[in-house]
Amino acid sequence: MQVTTYRVSRRGASGPANVAYHSPMARAHDRPGAAANPLAAALDRVGDRWSPQLVAALLGGPLRYGELRAAVAGIAPNILAARLRRLEADGLVTSTAYAERPPRFEYRLTLEGRALGAGKRLSADVLREFFYVSSGTTLIAAVALSIRLIAEERQNQTIVLLNTSPVRDVEIVIGKFLSAFLFLAAIILASIYMPLLIMVRGKISSGHVAVGYLGLLLLGGAALAIGTFATSLARHQLVAASVGATLVGAMVLLWPLSKQLDPPLKSVVASLDLFARHYPPFMSGVLHLRDVVFYLAVTYFFLLLATKTMEAKRWQ
Repeated sequence: MQVTTYRVSRRGASGPANVAYHSPMARAHDRPGAAANPLAAALDRVGDRWSPQLVAALLGGPLRYGELRAAVAGIAPNILAARLRRLEADGLVTSTAYAERPPRFEYRLTLEGRALGAGKRLSADVLREFFYVSSGTTLIAAVALSIRLIAEERQNQTIVLLNTSPVRDVEIVIGKFLSAFLFLAAIILASIYMPLLIMVRGKISSGHVAVGYLGLLLLGGAALAIGTFATSLARHQLVAASVGATLVGAMVLLWPLSKQLDPPLKSVVASLDLFARHYPPFMSGVLHLRDVVFYLAVTYFFLLLATKTMEAKRWQ
């Protein structure tokens, strides 16, 4: 918005007098106290019709001029060029020129521009992103906790004490698994303060938080069961870590692998994926019984394999 100023000069007995009339559409930073008002400053920078749409389009990643014009429907080429120049002058957008003919420019948001655009996200989206990031740390922590459960017993030659004790192999496996799972659950639930902060500053449902943490516990339990099976196979912890990480990684990569297959094998492989098929509903606060059953079935299957492996190795 431009400042429109009209000046009228008069000459009177006491000399010339200037009267200035300022338009009410003056820019925010020209008004008193605008420097102390961040909302006014932000509206001044992206307060027109097209700038917020350009910022929202660039939140997904860098775009070229033609891609931006296609992403923002109805914008004229001259207006697009003017808005991009203004956003670049304000430090919200940067452009990269490529030595091509015709010249090609790529536009991306700066850190300040991303911070300005992030304010458009809903609290539920922020919580969903939190559960997405937490899933990765949960998988890593589950594998790291499981590698020493049984392999360390063999490495320290204390497995003989377990084999000669009056407990069954299934009880050893379940006891090892539950001890690691309780520790993993404590680590996961220690992050509850982050959703509570989102709840204080935004608007989310407690059901979304509960379902999200249930998904983390089920995902962590399944990965921990896979790691328990891996540690029952190996004598050394490093080997157990490699086997466990390989198995978890393979089950996570089943979803992109299914995209390259044809039906009906495509649906079978996709349904066995550990993450992309069954975990996203938990991130959004949606509880499906099929996803709960899947994670419980994976946990049971690999704990059963760990038990059978322990029984087979007992007599070796």
